[in-house]
Amino acid sequence: MANLFYIEQINQKQSPKTEQQLKELAKWGHISADTLIETDTGETITAGQIPGLEFNTSAPPSLDSIEKWMIGVIVAVVGLVMMLYGNSLNNSVEAQLSSLFSNGQTNPGTLWMIIGGVALGIGAILAIADLTSNKK
Repeated sequence: MANLFYIEQINQKQSPKTEQQLKELAKWGHISADTLIETDTGETITAGQIPGLEFNTSAPPSLDSIEKWMIGVIVAVVGLVMMLYGNSLNNSVEAQLSSLFSNGQTNPGTLWMIIGGVALGIGAILAIADLTSNKK
């Protein structure tokens, strides 16, 4: 049996891998049974021909399996930062709202505050909805 293995990917050989490294790559789905491998003796085989390799046949992670609550938290934090930036441009929320409703004039930070508030709300809803959903 060969001691070192070279994985063929996109017409290039990777650096040599040991049998233990191949087992890890197969376990995590980085190589499949059809992956071409060259042994240190110069023989080209498929990874499925190497005894002891167990291949991960499950599909790669999708957005459904990624922690959606993290995306929600990130969107909420970005929204909060946008709101704070808009507030710093307006000096105060009360003055801005009274100006908006009395004469229809807005300061430059109003748009930042509105978009930030929407993002904060959407992010919070995403985070809470994912945390409270039934996990399989």
